[in-house]
Amino acid sequence: MEFIYEAEFWVAVSFFIFIGVLVYLGVHERVTSALDARALRIGKELDEARRLREEAERLLVDYRRKLGNVVTEVDNIIALAATRSDHRLSGSFRSFDLAKSQVGPRNLADIVELLSRAGSHREALTQARCTQKACCAHAPYCG
Repeated sequence: MEFIYEAEFWVAVSFFIFIGVLVYLGVHERVTSALDARALRIGKELDEARRLREEAERLLVDYRRKLGNVVTEVDNIIALAATRSDHRLSGSFRSFDLAKSQVGPRNLADIVELLSRAGSHREALTQARCTQKACCAHAPYCG
């Protein structure tokens, strides 16, 4: 019975008494319920994060679709503007042809003025076309 005088024996006895008191007071049930509550809270946070991610993905798809629609609309507007400028340019050439038929060789200054107007319309058309996606060889107008 010499083990009664050993310090390790009394440490073991006090440890088992301490564990017995914890079990008697129900501390293990409180710890278990606290851990379960924390697990539920973490699960809810993960579900919320998953839901928010899915919503963000839906919004991203929606905004990409809207961006595609805007790009298509811009392309349509540019094509319409180019068509209208072509019509204006062809109208300028028609007015030039009409003026040329009405003007004789004595009004050379008028012919030069009409030619310069037609050239400015052509430059405006070239600038409108160069603002589209594929830039052409008109380097001074492409930016």
